[in-house]
Amino acid sequence: MNVQRRRGIAIPLVLLFVFVVSVYFFSMAFTRTETRRQGLSTLNQRQAYYMAMGGVQQALLKIRLLHREAYDAGSLARGICPFFNPYGDNLVASNLTGATKTFKARNIFMTDLNSGQLPVSILNDGGAEFAMPNDDEFVWGYEVTELEVSTYYTSATDGSVRQVAKVTALGTSYDPRTSKTGRREKVTKSIELHRRIQ
Repeated sequence: MNVQRRRGIAIPLVLLFVFVVSVYFFSMAFTRTETRRQGLSTLNQRQAYYMAMGGVQQALLKIRLLHREAYDAGSLARGICPFFNPYGDNLVASNLTGATKTFKARNIFMTDLNSGQLPVSILNDGGAEFAMPNDDEFVWGYEVTELEVSTYYTSATDGSVRQVAKVTALGTSYDPRTSKTGRREKVTKSIELHRRIQ
């Protein structure tokens, strides 16, 4: 009689063991897949961020090479004549009218501050390329979207007129392994432009 009872316990124990092992392997596979997906998503976010940083770096290089043009474009966009300081020492303009502002010089300065559409191919696990959709939402690149002067003042030390400007770039990337839409990241950097008025 004891032998028959032991045989009856073996089947539920084997079934319980198989169930526990199956749950363990399924949870391992799910965790691995989810970790891979999150890693690819983080990678895609970083790619978009560094695309935007590339736009900021290109804008900073152009501003360094063409600093007078950048200063003049910022002044005209703010509504201030770039050739003299009408506000006296350490005064910031407070009542600018819309009629004196022009964004034409700033827009011309910003025309080439983008990457265009970069040719990108992504390989899947088998080594074949993913088909990249031909849509503006699924592109790789960057664009400087804003060059805005926020303050304008005269330096008390050297008499130069200074502007604090904000450069904003938008980076986009798309990885078909992580999502159905492209990833966008925005990066902003503040800089100071100055010009000595004599």
